[in-house]
Amino acid sequence: MRIHWRSHWLWLVILLTALTAFDYVDHITRPGAPFGEQPMAWLGFTLGSHITLLVAAYVFAMLLRRLPLLGLLADTVGFASAISLHLKVSGPFWRELFWTGGDMQFASVWLPMVVGAAAYLIFRGIFHLVRRATIRDRLR
Repeated sequence: MRIHWRSHWLWLVILLTALTAFDYVDHITRPGAPFGEQPMAWLGFTLGSHITLLVAAYVFAMLLRRLPLLGLLADTVGFASAISLHLKVSGPFWRELFWTGGDMQFASVWLPMVVGAAAYLIFRGIFHLVRRATIRDRLR
């Protein structure tokens, strides 16, 4: 599957990258927070986590699409699986590699997976509606 400007994957990457950038700035500018004392360490953790999450979501979704599953289901489960991977494996890995500013908890998995899957489905619904509206405009 190729990624092009009409692909939801491209717009998901753009949206999550923008949200991650705002989250990073929020963390390092928060008064008294340890993130502001170590902005480069937090940047390393943030970038590592962000890239791992995006790549894992895409790879998991593409692998799941090889099964007889609806594409939306494969993509949603792939995204939720990437969140799980981050919370159990890559998040602790990036924390150990970059972060020395205090403890980070990666205990809860199910709630972030459910919320992430729901947010992904909302994104896909909005993407579908926008794409459908723009296709109708081109057909007129």
